[in-house]
Amino acid sequence: MSDEPPTGAGDDEPEFGSTTPVEVALIPGQRRRLGYYVNLPSGQVSSTVSAVTLTDFELKVIDDTLRVVIEIQPIVFAYEILQMAHSEFHNGIAMINKSLAAMLPGWAGAPRLMHDAHITVQHRIISFLSASRLFLDHIETALKRQYGSSSSQVEYFKSQAANLFDNHFAYRFMSKLRNMAQHVSVPVTNFAMTGGLNPDHQIHEFSFQFSFNKEKLLQSWSDWGKPVLADFADMQGNIPATPIIDEYFSLLKQLCRTVLQIRALELLNLDQLLQTIMSAFDETPPGLVPVIWIGDPHPGGPPKNMDVLPFEEWRRIAEIMSGQT
Repeated sequence: MSDEPPTGAGDDEPEFGSTTPVEVALIPGQRRRLGYYVNLPSGQVSSTVSAVTLTDFELKVIDDTLRVVIEIQPIVFAYEILQMAHSEFHNGIAMINKSLAAMLPGWAGAPRLMHDAHITVQHRIISFLSASRLFLDHIETALKRQYGSSSSQVEYFKSQAANLFDNHFAYRFMSKLRNMAQHVSVPVTNFAMTGGLNPDHQIHEFSFQFSFNKEKLLQSWSDWGKPVLADFADMQGNIPATPIIDEYFSLLKQLCRTVLQIRALELLNLDQLLQTIMSAFDETPPGLVPVIWIGDPHPGGPPKNMDVLPFEEWRRIAEIMSGQT
């Protein structure tokens, strides 16, 4: 990992939107200027275009500094897919509980509901396990393409993942469970639905439980590896599914933040650049989308072409790194 800031950053960084005259070779009709557009409640679009043309040097600083967003995008996308799969797992449970709450006394419709609930749980867990493997593979691939297969960055990622495997049962168990679910059997081995009259409130209440049964898992799959087999030997009873899924997701989120820290200096430069750009606007109405306008305004509006600056992408990266999401 280089400690050098992106080209153009540092003491010579320009003040974007300044009026200092600079000789710039421009293609006719291709002036580039900062600005923004914003969608108004009326449905119309308001836009602002700076009167100052960006210099070649300023454009190079912007391009060099924004490159990190493109380079880490595969990691961010993979994390967001994982996050979505985790949310969908919990949404599936909430959907089942809602159906149970609406079920009439006498177990009317219970067999179909139990079948649908069972399939929903299996589907959501398998989707989460697949997303977790995708997440890990995409991180490793992105780092190899950026730095090389034998780079210190790739070795750092592998060592961090190995540390999680060695020190957390949830990480090593879910890693092996994914292999089983991918190749031989659905992951949930214990599923039950119960219900009856609540004597305190005189209403019927229904619930369902699901978990991993280690004996059934051992019957389904033999390639658990010595560490997980040793874990199984020390365990009593079933393995609750939801807590271990949540813990595994938390560990993968931690791993994502660790990997993004490799680019911490470049991301700091990105944050400073975007703040500098925002400070160049006289007004910052809610919902504005900062852009670089390309060319000259056409009658009745701004230039027809623009490059949208990655403020939304940076917001998501910052949320991931701070643990907010």
